Amino acid sequence: MSQNTYDSDFFRERSGEIRIAKEILGHVFEYFKPESVVDLGTATGSWLLAAKQMGVARVNGIDGPWVPAEQRLISEAEFVLGDLEDSIPDLGRFDLAICTEVLEHVSAPASVRAVEWLCRSAPVVLFSAAIPSQGGTHHITEAWQSHWSALFKQQGYEPFDLIRPKIWSDSSLPFWYRQNILIMANDQAAEKLGLGSPSTMLDCVHPDLYLDRLRMIDGLRRRTFKAKFRSFMRRLTRSPRE
Repeated sequence: MSQNTYDSDFFRERSGEIRIAKEILGHVFEYFKPESVVDLGTATGSWLLAAKQMGVARVNGIDGPWVPAEQRLISEAEFVLGDLEDSIPDLGRFDLAICTEVLEHVSAPASVRAVEWLCRSAPVVLFSAAIPSQGGTHHITEAWQSHWSALFKQQGYEPFDLIRPKIWSDSSLPFWYRQNILIMANDQAAEKLGLGSPSTMLDCVHPDLYLDRLRMIDGLRRRTFKAKFRSFMRRLTRSPRE
């Protein structure tokens, strides 16, 4: 990741996610109310600001110096500099770790290290990442939900699909959260919080993404057909050579 990869518009969009974060965190807080939250790849800190407004006492977010200081929504003490492609600073243990739509932006080896860091940092992780062909700014490691689940399982964490059914049809939320977000928890936390049995059916594509890709394909076909038709008509009307 580099300073030139993301512009101010990218971070301005992330700053507008406070309402989205509150709605999703509200569903998480139905199972437990964390006193401390860490957000890996926090960008402007919108999810942490939402958590603070919902009563969380201690928050920290990690991201790089490329996040403009004037767009950060958390304090200087709460924002910790770190590059996921390099070493991620150890901030100790938290009740909940958040990492939403982040790991598709880093290399595969870095994403593995990030999952290990998340599991060292909290017993429960709110996680989402882009699926193959989801598309987005600097997406280099898109993978199915089962891929990420397998990485968490290597650390003793299981997937719990508790949030997606509650927000799947909520068109006010971006489709990527409705499609991708899962709770990962270790056995002790899962039992304590009553999360039930781990989920097995994880890989899915939201209809909004599916229809968007169909429209893209249809548009490409139409443009290709028009180009071929114009080329054919030019050849048809061209004067024959003597």
